[in-house]
Amino acid sequence: KMDGDQKTKNKKTIIPDITFVANSANIQKYVPAFLEQGVTTESAVNVLEKGKAKWDVFCQKLGLKPGHAARLRRALLTVMEAVKKEKERIEAAKAPIGYGI
Repeated sequence: KMDGDQKTKNKKTIIPDITFVANSANIQKYVPAFLEQGVTTESAVNVLEKGKAKWDVFCQKLGLKPGHAARLRRALLTVMEAVKKEKERIEAAKAPIGYGI
């Protein structure tokens, strides 16, 4: 029997908070700037997906040094890969099982 939390986890992929991502990238000193600017993990991923020019402007706006921007980018790429794998796992679980008769 599944409780409500388990049902929610199966339906929706959980994306970590920007604070968690910053801590995992060891750039937690920028968390106040992220929160002040309203940056979320989703918004940072969206900017990253738009290309290098948009990413560079985004990082400059937040005051990130180049090395710290690279750490954040790598952490976000890890998050994106994990989310992609989780979505694939969920879709695979939904697919009907073929018996190959």
